[in-house]
Amino acid sequence: MFRLLGFIVGSIASIALLFMLVGIPSIRPAEEATKSGRFDLVIQQLKDKQRMANEAAEAAEAAESTQPAANVETEAEQPPATPIDDATGAVAASGAVSEIDPPPAAPTQTAAETGWQPFWNPFRSEIAARGFVRRLENVTGLDYRVVRKKTGVYEVAFSYDDDDERRIKLSQIAAATGLDLSDADR
Repeated sequence: MFRLLGFIVGSIASIALLFMLVGIPSIRPAEEATKSGRFDLVIQQLKDKQRMANEAAEAAEAAESTQPAANVETEAEQPPATPIDDATGAVAASGAVSEIDPPPAAPTQTAAETGWQPFWNPFRSEIAARGFVRRLENVTGLDYRVVRKKTGVYEVAFSYDDDDERRIKLSQIAAATGLDLSDADR
């Protein structure tokens, strides 16, 4: 019984000493309201950003739909959207990866004149290869293609008509990106 009494008295004395040294903590209910207000502000800013992004996407779609019929010709030159999977013979699910065959050539070119030059180490995922292509297109302004060699091996390639054009494009990529493409030059 004396031990319990000693423990209680000692605890009370310790707490009293702590309050005297540090002070009595103040409880501020207004802080919670401030935090809630900041949270609501951040949520509103995120909603505004999302709304602006949606409006920009709608504006881009509207601009695409109002473009002249000249784009119909360029769409005909694009590679097919649903390549056939080599292993199963079925249509690939993603539809985004094309085989090594070049797209249909313009009327002035024959299919034998156009080649595809892979110029970087193969990627293990199509997503990584597509990201690399997107960045390269922004930096260099050239068109690229993701070529699926086999499952888990995706190469990035560009088209060329002759060796001079191939060398020019390789040097253009190297100059714009700083990449060392000496291995890609046959």
